Parts: sequence; C-alpha cells; structure tokens
Amino acid sequence: MSNRTNFISAVSNLLQDVRKKLRTALDMGLANSLRYLFFKPKQSLWVDLVTDDFVQTSISDVAMWRDFASKASSDSEVFEHFRRYEILRRIVETNDYFQGRQYLSNIFSLADQDETIYPKTLSDLVSEFDSVGSPLCYKYKTLGLASPLALRYLDTALEIKRLFNLKSVDLVVEIGPGFGGLALMNSRLMKVKDYWLIDLPEVVDLCSRFLDEFRTDTTFRDGLGLTSKQSYFDLVISNYAFSEIKRDMQVELAELVLSRSRKGYLVWNNLGETYMGGVTLKEFLSWVPNPRVLSERPLTANGNQIIVWGLDDV
Repeated sequence: MSNRTNFISAVSNLLQDVRKKLRTALDMGLANSLRYLFFKPKQSLWVDLVTDDFVQTSISDVAMWRDFASKASSDSEVFEHFRRYEILRRIVETNDYFQGRQYLSNIFSLADQDETIYPKTLSDLVSEFDSVGSPLCYKYKTLGLASPLALRYLDTALEIKRLFNLKSVDLVVEIGPGFGGLALMNSRLMKVKDYWLIDLPEVVDLCSRFLDEFRTDTTFRDGLGLTSKQSYFDLVISNYAFSEIKRDMQVELAELVLSRSRKGYLVWNNLGETYMGGVTLKEFLSWVPNPRVLSERPLTANGNQIIVWGLDDV
C-alpha cells in the first residue's frame, strides 16, 4: 500500500511539474521557449556560492568567479561568448524572461516621463548592450530581442536619472559593477565625466574589457585607486554588492565612499547580514542622511529593498 501511495504521489508531482512548465511555455510563447530550450550555455559550473570553503570578502568572492573574470578579460575566445558561461549567469546574468517583461513595463513608464527618451533610443541602447558577449535574448513585444539583464540595467539607469533629476554628473562610484553593464547604461543616459568601479581586481579588468568595446565620453577608472583625498562624489551606486560584503569592508567603504557621496542608490538584500556578518538594514540606514526606502520592482528575492538618499525633494 505504501509503495502504491508513493507511486501515485510521484506521478501527481510529475504531472503538476509538467503542467507548470507548459503554462510557462505558453506564457513565454513558442519562439521564446525554443530560444531558452536550445540556448547553449558554456560550461556547467553550477556551484553553491555560499559555503565556508571559498567565501572571502563577499558572497561572490569565489575562486571560480575570479578565475573566470580574469580569463574572460584576457582571452578573446572566452570574451566573445562570456555572457553564456554558467558562473557569470549565476552571479550577474540572473534575471529570467518574466522579470525582463516587468522591467520593460517599468522602462516604458519611465520613458514616458522623460522627453529626451524615444522608443528607438531604448531599442538602440538594448541592442548595443547585447551586441557583446552572446547573451540569451528573448523577443519582447514593442521592443524586439533583448536580454533580461539589458532591460534590468536600462530600467535601473532610467530610475536613477528620474529620481535624482540628473542630466550630467561629474563623479560616480559603483560598488560591485558586475561586468560593467550598468556603467554603460548610465554613461549613455547621463553625461558622466568620471565613473569609478570598485570590485575585485579581476572583475574590474573584465569591466574594462567590456566597456572598451564602446565609444563613450565617460572615463572609467579602477576604484582601487580611490583614496581619502577625494573630497566628494556626486553619486554612489550598488546593485546588491554593498549588502553582500563583510562588515569590516562595509565600514571601510562607508567611510571612504558613502560618507562623501551627495546622492546614493543601493539595492539591498540580506545575504551579507545572513552569511558574512554584515550590517543590518536598520543599522545601515543610520549611516546615510535622510534615507528613503523604496520597493524593488520586480521583487527578485524576499527582503530586497532600494535605499536612496540625496533626493532634491527631501
């Protein structure tokens, strides 16, 4: 009787899984489902990023990520398809088709509020971004082919521009820039003079390789060269990275960068607090002047928040 019950339960679970996948495929459409199904990732490097064996300064500070970033920045064959590698897709290129669709909705809403942004501008920005690295792209109505990450970064850049009413900015610092995607979008939507990138040395090298593919008026700089002599920054940005590092590094960066930043935009999660002994959100809010907590849309994980300060209306 027990074996029969287990068999029936297993079949029921299998059918539920099949129905769920069919609903997902129908919602994505046949063409996008086939794109996902036949997408060829490079290397199966599925790893648990939160283990005591290799967590060092942050959640993503793992030997595999460092090695890959170094290889991608120095090896043209790897760089050509670097956005297909599983390690990068676990750490940076994490968004799915449905999140991309929500980002796209945000983008059109934000673009409607900005008279300098036209539909073709949006399409051109996304096409340019996805022209490097051979990412997985889906077809979205009203826009065409796009990677979910391109839409996420475009959404974020438009939101930053709207929140702070920025058309030009001299000094920007980004903590944890991934491979430089948001830096590119910000440089396209705002006139940025100097853009500092703070991350592991190998990751900054990958950012430099990616950004060198594009002509911009922005000078991108290695944030390891920052010193306390820098009197101020116009804007500091971090997509999760600040909240994912060790407490002593958070304190150091707060003193070196955040305390000197007139405006800030940080996407926050609980990983640093949970696994790295990092500061809590409540404690962090006491570090910056007149912070405002916003909802992350779409919500990519429970507990995620966006913290901003330096808004003109505060």
